[in-house]
Amino acid sequence: MTGILFRWTGLFLPVLIPSWRFFAAVGPAPRIDIAIISDDGQTIAEEAWRELLPRPDQLTVARQLGQLLLSPAINERLFWLSLAERLIRHQARGEDEHAARLAPMLTGRLRNWLAAANTQSQSFAYRLMLVDDADGSLVSIEAYRSDIHQLTAPAQ
Repeated sequence: MTGILFRWTGLFLPVLIPSWRFFAAVGPAPRIDIAIISDDGQTIAEEAWRELLPRPDQLTVARQLGQLLLSPAINERLFWLSLAERLIRHQARGEDEHAARLAPMLTGRLRNWLAAANTQSQSFAYRLMLVDDADGSLVSIEAYRSDIHQLTAPAQ
């Protein structure tokens, strides 16, 4: 009986306390910045860039516990970041045909997201930043910058 209990405990503990050794290395984290452009502007000032779905500065204990059970905002943020990661990875490998398919997908999803947010502007651009912790300070490197896109999709 004791042997069975130890065997079940040995099977159950990895579920509660996972091992994170399956990561070969932790690389830079992608971030999506978006710039809403005024109708007359064709250039983008550096201060116009804002992070898409920024993380909150502080989380209460109650909110942290709630996010263990249901976290649609975190899931949405992970979706955007995985899409950005794929675009950066394909572009870095020189797989231009994959990057050429992912860029319009990201553009279309951002267009839909901005339209749902009732943005007053007519155009936008986005950039993908790689944020890395170099010697204790955060360093951001621009990995991709889109052209300026119209908020309403062009007629086809």
